[in-house]
Amino acid sequence: MAIDEYAEHCTATLTILATRSRHVECVSDTPVGPVADSETVAAMNHDLDRCNQAAARCAPTAGVPFIDVWTPFTETAHVLAHHQHAEASENRAHG
Repeated sequence: MAIDEYAEHCTATLTILATRSRHVECVSDTPVGPVADSETVAAMNHDLDRCNQAAARCAPTAGVPFIDVWTPFTETAHVLAHHQHAEASENRAHG
């Protein structure tokens, strides 16, 4: 599906939901798989990021708040991965 078609459907869906619900929020998706260099995972995450960007543009049009969880999710994943790597290195040094 082209990103323009996705954005059109996203706007229509959010607009309908906003008119029929008390409260609607649009929440971004999180990355697929571990944060890695895998070509497949990278391509999937690129597509998801494009969809998230489109949703972030569509939500205000429908009067719906957009909540970005991608950024804090990936930042936390990087911090945890770094921490686990440092901890494993320390354990090897003392073990």
